[in-house]
Amino acid sequence: MKQFYRSWFIPTLIGVGLGLIIICLIIALIPIGFFIWLVYEGDVARANDIQNFQSHRAQYYAIVDFARSGQLRHNTRCVAYDAFAVPEQFKSLIQSECLFADWVPLTTTSPQFGPSSLEFTPSHSSRLFVYVDSPSTLNSISACTGDGFLLGRLDEHWYYCQEDWN
Repeated sequence: MKQFYRSWFIPTLIGVGLGLIIICLIIALIPIGFFIWLVYEGDVARANDIQNFQSHRAQYYAIVDFARSGQLRHNTRCVAYDAFAVPEQFKSLIQSECLFADWVPLTTTSPQFGPSSLEFTPSHSSRLFVYVDSPSTLNSISACTGDGFLLGRLDEHWYYCQEDWN
């Protein structure tokens, strides 16, 4: 009887033990694999956004000129004081339905206003292209300094920021 007991118990015990080890390894490796995928996906998306900016730099500056000309309008989805509908000719560059502008007088003697900053989403909901007239204005952009962080400078007046939604 002892011989029969040993003949199936030990191999079964080893098989169950190895199975549990394999299951634990799989459970441990899934989060690691997911983290690696997130980092890779983020790097690829950032590279694509930066390439997009470089390829369409003139169009991004045209958005600023359009805003300075006073042609930005609110719509039913962009009703906040600083939210404006994305003009039709720029919809291919901007993923979001609204762009955000903070306005300051262009000169102290002129009633015209121009943007001191423009913010919009080029491709990913938490990353923004931000235009500022001067680098000191960047400190007032919460997506770049308060509720987020600066990813990099794209051009003299353009920055790339990551907004933190938590």
